[in-house]
Amino acid sequence: MAENDEVEIIERENVLKGKVGTEGPSESDFRAIERAQAAIGSLSGKYIEVADEDLLNLTTAAEKMKSDPDNRATHLKRVYQVSHDMKGQGGSFGFPMISLVTNQLCRFIEKIGDDVGDVETEVVSLYVNALNVVVRGRIKDADNKQAKALLNGLDLVSQKILK
Repeated sequence: MAENDEVEIIERENVLKGKVGTEGPSESDFRAIERAQAAIGSLSGKYIEVADEDLLNLTTAAEKMKSDPDNRATHLKRVYQVSHDMKGQGGSFGFPMISLVTNQLCRFIEKIGDDVGDVETEVVSLYVNALNVVVRGRIKDADNKQAKALLNGLDLVSQKILK
C-alpha cells in the first residue's frame, strides 16, 4: 500500500444479536429444558426393556463368537455395536452401571482389534455375563462396594490379557 492510501472501515449491522438476544436464556428456554428432562424421565422406565433386548442381542453375538470361530471378527463387531449403544443409553436413562461395564467392554474390543482368539472370546463372554447380572438385577448404582469390585475385576482381567 502506498503511504497516501486511506483505509476505509465498514461497520456491519449485527443481525445475529437481534435474533438471539443479549439477555441470556429466556423463560421459554427453561420450559423447553424442563419438557425434555420430563420426556427422558418418562422413557427411563421403558429403557430397561430396551436394555433387556440389547442384552439378548449381545449374548447371542458373544455365543456366536464361540460357536462360529471362523467369523469371530464379524460377531465381535456386533458385540461392539450393541455394547456401544448401551454405553450411551445407560447413563442417559439412569443406569450408569450399564454404561460403565459396556464402556470397559468397548475399550477392550478397541484394543484387541480383529485379533480374536479363544482367550479374548472368553473375556468378551465375561463382560457379557457381568452385564447380564447388572441388567437383570436392575443395578444402577456404580458407587456401592459390589459394583466397584465388579468393575475392578473386569478391568484387571482386561489388563492381564492385553499385556
